[in-house]
Amino acid sequence: MFEPETDYFFYNEREWRAFLSDKSCNDFDWIWEISREDYEKNRDKWNENLSHDFDNFITLYEDFLRDGLTSIVVSHEDEVNEIIEVILNSKKLFGYPGVSKEARHYLISKITSFERISLDY
Repeated sequence: MFEPETDYFFYNEREWRAFLSDKSCNDFDWIWEISREDYEKNRDKWNENLSHDFDNFITLYEDFLRDGLTSIVVSHEDEVNEIIEVILNSKKLFGYPGVSKEARHYLISKITSFERISLDY
């Protein structure tokens, strides 16, 4: 029988997830169980189809980027520079095209890595 931990905070397990309705991607049939071979064969085509349908994106507006995001965490310290480049150079961030330079710098200040966290704490 499962015994829950007494001092476990499920709130710490939160993350962004999106659940698409069956009406999303009207021209695209969702396939829930596929083989690795099918995935590798069709991945690029499927990603291309998804990238052109606005219903497949969650847009976070600039106010939320500043007030709602507390951390951007990557696995390893050597991935931080790549994320900085994406934040500085992307035309859109989180689906929003008008991200100011100030907001981009604020996002950069929120970047850390699990590697750094484990060393610091």
